[in-house]
Amino acid sequence: MRLMSITTLMGLAAASAMAMQGYVGIYGQSSNNSYDYSYVSLWVTGNEVASLTNQGVGLKAGMIIADGRLELQVDKSFEKDGYTATTALLFTDLLFLDHESKGLNAYLGLGIGSANHDFSDSSESGLALGARAGLLYHITPSNQLEIGYKYTLSNVGEEITYYIDNQVVAHETFGDIKSHALVIGYNYLF
Repeated sequence: MRLMSITTLMGLAAASAMAMQGYVGIYGQSSNNSYDYSYVSLWVTGNEVASLTNQGVGLKAGMIIADGRLELQVDKSFEKDGYTATTALLFTDLLFLDHESKGLNAYLGLGIGSANHDFSDSSESGLALGARAGLLYHITPSNQLEIGYKYTLSNVGEEITYYIDNQVVAHETFGDIKSHALVIGYNYLF
């Protein structure tokens, strides 16, 4: 059995530190959220797809490791009728083309996390799954502009049953929320 020298271990640690790079960022997004809605009552039955358009802001922090990227995103979206959404997703990029921190780069990734959706009279939390794709442009080696697309599926569906005198008079079902967002952001690499 052969032991590594301290200088060899220090060299390996320095090489792996150089292969990792951290970053923080801020982004804005405009999204269209939709969910399936159905209701059954003694008087009327129906199905529809409800849609909400909103804008939001987010913060992110991440690490570029060799040919990959790991990123935590937390964002808050607002809509004029009292709806807000808060989402936290941990993304890993399946494809990350970073050409030595120069020029135009691309990414494609998947994420998992949690979501909280607040309506004017209720709040629901659940699992969130995400997918994203986009482009990064290096202004300098430490500054990036970003434009991308993000899809989020929030498992916050809910069923509500209404009773009068212990008799069911109506039943509502709110499906999972699907969000399509255009994301524009800035990253600072350190």
